[in-house]
Amino acid sequence: MGSFIYIYSAPASKGDILFGPDVTGRNRAKSLGAFGIRVSSFEDLAFHLTNLLRSRYQIDRMVIETHGMAGALQFGPDIVSSASLLSLIGKQYNTMFEADARIFLNGCNIADNKIGQRFLSDMAQLFLSKNGGRVGASDSKGIPFFNNKVYHLWGTTFYVLINRGGTKTRLAAGQELPGPLGQWLVTFPGNTTFFYWFNRNETVTWSDGKTIGGKTGKGTWTIRNGSLRTVWDSGSREVWDLPLFSEIRDATWTGKDGSTLHFHAKKIINSNRLFP
Repeated sequence: MGSFIYIYSAPASKGDILFGPDVTGRNRAKSLGAFGIRVSSFEDLAFHLTNLLRSRYQIDRMVIETHGMAGALQFGPDIVSSASLLSLIGKQYNTMFEADARIFLNGCNIADNKIGQRFLSDMAQLFLSKNGGRVGASDSKGIPFFNNKVYHLWGTTFYVLINRGGTKTRLAAGQELPGPLGQWLVTFPGNTTFFYWFNRNETVTWSDGKTIGGKTGKGTWTIRNGSLRTVWDSGSREVWDLPLFSEIRDATWTGKDGSTLHFHAKKIINSNRLFP
């Protein structure tokens, strides 16, 4: 098992001395038995990362706790954006993360909008492109409780997953799921929506949701080669990459003529079919 690294920011304002990441991060690192690192600037961050690399750390979990904004972290007075991260590419920091390592950025609004989600992708490329893994962050404000842990009580947690070698990334959101069972709202280009029901017997049905004159269909599903694969009776096919999350941001539908569409899917009932 690799090391658990907990990086937290030095105070950026007078208020941080009592309630900021310097307090919550230090306390949280200690309670989790992680190796805590206090960082005062972007230059200081690079210095500590280089020390970890030279000390031959092998990391399987890392939390970075700072003030945040869409697509950026704050270390002391410094705002660290995607441009900052990309300036560190080539320093071999990706060699110290184990396969399927997990990084979480614990700060306000970091994953908000496309800028925030791009930031997660750049973070994944910087640290996880060699052995794969995921980077997560929330698009909401965090609230510290008893100066020990920051909670994001609303909003959505986004993840960028990257494969070994860094050739493919994908965006997911919400909670990781053990399987597809239950109802999903699926949205195709043009905001065309359908409802899918995945059943325990590896069958799946779809409906356009219309009570009168609606369209329906059925098919079968299986989990194979790292993906959820659905074959519809119409001849079309779908592939959802694993692991599944409660919001799938880029699945692929392939028609029987070979044409393809990319769509989003959101879990709306977390159980098997409730009604026949």
